[in-house]
Amino acid sequence: MPTRPTARTHQIAQQLVGEWLQTFPDHDRTARKQHVITSYSAAIGYPFTPTGAARDVSSLKGGLTWLNWCQVHDVDPLHAPRADVETWWNDINTATSLGTSTRLLMVRAMSSWNLWTVREKHANVAYGAWVDQIGTVK
Repeated sequence: MPTRPTARTHQIAQQLVGEWLQTFPDHDRTARKQHVITSYSAAIGYPFTPTGAARDVSSLKGGLTWLNWCQVHDVDPLHAPRADVETWWNDINTATSLGTSTRLLMVRAMSSWNLWTVREKHANVAYGAWVDQIGTVK
């Protein structure tokens, strides 16, 4: 059984999201890179603004961003069991307030970040890939 996350667990996850966002390639123009970073940070629930100011993201995307959902449901965002990933996926996939492209962006952001954390050895389970096995975003 997984251990319950602490406030520190969620702080570490947020810090790792910030590090992941800075790995986006610079080959695109700066404005495009900033747009991608802003879109992905909102999709995953990272309190990022272009100026670095903190913002409340608890209601972003209906409160269903990966980081916020994990905090509300007492799930470790770095070591989520498959059942929790499936529950999150079902929650965003049935949220009538979210459009298809928004749900797809949320899944892509979570999956991309998770694969980065595995590659960087912060996590050991590539749960983001499970979403592909669960089903298609509707």
